[in-house]
Amino acid sequence: MLGALAERPIELAAEMLRQAAALLGETRPLRGPAQRALRRLLGEAPPRRAARLGRLAVERSGRRLRVGPVALPALVTRAWAVPDALELPEIEARLTARVLARDRAYVVPREPGRATFDADALPPALTVRARRRGDVFSPFGAPALRRLKSFLIDAGVPRWQRARTPLVEAGREIIWVAGIRRGSIAPVTAATTRVLELAIESHPSPE
Repeated sequence: MLGALAERPIELAAEMLRQAAALLGETRPLRGPAQRALRRLLGEAPPRRAARLGRLAVERSGRRLRVGPVALPALVTRAWAVPDALELPEIEARLTARVLARDRAYVVPREPGRATFDADALPPALTVRARRRGDVFSPFGAPALRRLKSFLIDAGVPRWQRARTPLVEAGREIIWVAGIRRGSIAPVTAATTRVLELAIESHPSPE
């Protein structure tokens, strides 16, 4: 959305922003506030704080722009007894888990929305939580621990989603940044007999 706005005259770009706000229920004209917000956010050094557009917020992270509620619902910490599904209504998502026997026909999935682990190398109860200050993460295939904040930035996760990205934890170690990358713990190897397969999917809450 940011590129489409930046390529247009400020008046047309502001109208696009105003229409996006109208789709979210904002009824005021907001032409002046939309132009002021764009001038702030499209600059070379955009502010970290969101601009206001009536009752809504407009904020930028990298090349992405968000128009929406001023405060997004926080991700709640939950225990996850696997294999089972876990609803995350505050981010409109669902986590699923299943345990499979590993035979010669099994192929490890490669898409980011799924991750596999040696089921016997993990506890039966996991934790799903949001990012905390000081978190570190050991990505699968990486040579060393990384600050989770830096990892999320490099992965292109917008600022407003970093605290809402589910972290799956075993004990005190993050084993999966859900939908992005699995950790180095409990890899599936030739010795694995049971595979724990985790997945995340969009699951909009019913209106």
